[in-house]
Amino acid sequence: NLQNLNSLVFADFQFNSFTGTIPVGFGRMSALVSLELNNNNFTEKIPQDLGGGVLEILSLHDNGLTGTIPTSLTQLSSIVELKLQKNSLTGMIPSELLSLEHLSKFPERFPLTLLY
Repeated sequence: NLQNLNSLVFADFQFNSFTGTIPVGFGRMSALVSLELNNNNFTEKIPQDLGGGVLEILSLHDNGLTGTIPTSLTQLSSIVELKLQKNSLTGMIPSELLSLEHLSKFPERFPLTLLY
């Protein structure tokens, strides 16, 4: 159960062929600084609860994520690296996300349709 891992700081689950939705519990991990779920087969929407905590690195690229970028991600005031490319995200990038102070590695080419 993810909710019992309150002290987890780094979660690196890259390249594991995980399928389904991203588990909701990651957003409830108050000490989580780095969440790397890229290069799997996650589908559906990015969970709204990922907008809390002290995340500095959020890497969700190269999955099958759909929907829009949740506005809850604009609450990640400590984020320095956000990778969402190579998904099937659509819609506008929340303007507040682009103005987060520490965000440095937002993908350079990010069209409005977010289809890669």
